[in-house]
Amino acid sequence: MGNITDAFLRPIKFVYRFGLFSGLNTFIKINIGKNEITVQPKGIKYPLLLRNKTSDLPTFEQIFISEEYNIKIPIVPQNIIDCGANIGLATVYLKNRYPLSKIIAVEPDESNFIMLKKNTKQYNNIECLQNGVWNKPANLQVVDTLGLGENWSFMTNEIHDKTENSIK
Repeated sequence: MGNITDAFLRPIKFVYRFGLFSGLNTFIKINIGKNEITVQPKGIKYPLLLRNKTSDLPTFEQIFISEEYNIKIPIVPQNIIDCGANIGLATVYLKNRYPLSKIIAVEPDESNFIMLKKNTKQYNNIECLQNGVWNKPANLQVVDTLGLGENWSFMTNEIHDKTENSIK
């Protein structure tokens, strides 16, 4: 019963968040199955690029449909650090919410980092770093520990020697 309800409510959430035409258009694009799709949520200055059949889509829904980052805070942050920025969806959301803030987006995985750069290139004051966050200076290796290959089940492990695939 829950799956049927979810399947029915999902397009309605898109329409509620983005309006009839834009909501249905975005929902259809996301569900067509192309490798990469471009969407532009209401209130977001520039379009976003998403990869189909990856974590990009549920992450997009968390941030822009369910509005899980719409948290009221008593200040306007001057600096924001997005650790594990993935493809930059939270980075873009926060930049549009706090346009004067400087954002540092850190993403260790190469394929996610490429998308992060694409999604943030039109914004000023966003610095993208292909690095990891660790408790000391180290060489890190990105590993897909669950083997899902959906671009979000990654972890970093410390390695002793720098390799072709390691990051700082």
